[in-house]
Amino acid sequence: MSFETALRSRMKGDPAFAGASVEWDERPQGKITQSIVIETIAGEREQTFKGPQKTNRDRLQFNVFAMDKATAVALREAIIAIVFAPATVDGIEFQRGSLVMHRSDTDSTENGTVRIEIVDAYLWHSTV
Repeated sequence: MSFETALRSRMKGDPAFAGASVEWDERPQGKITQSIVIETIAGEREQTFKGPQKTNRDRLQFNVFAMDKATAVALREAIIAIVFAPATVDGIEFQRGSLVMHRSDTDSTENGTVRIEIVDAYLWHSTV
């Protein structure tokens, strides 16, 4: 299984994300009140003269969209908890990641103000 699929499965299996859409690269359209869009900022595949290393590092951006600030912050904090917690999911070992930064934003829509929380983090992972 791919790192991307395993990360999405990991998040969807966590009760903190119940009711939230979790997708790579695209925000679902329609009446979704909570969504998380994951984007790869940069992926690193280290190697030495002996070949590729087992552990890879990806810098990811998690974009949280919610209709109220409390929900957006709760989802942001759940993302940060997953970044810091090691786990093995679907054959992918997630090591302890690191937070680069997080910030807040808003977007005015015809349905009201959308609260946005953005988390930028490094995740180290390998296939087991």
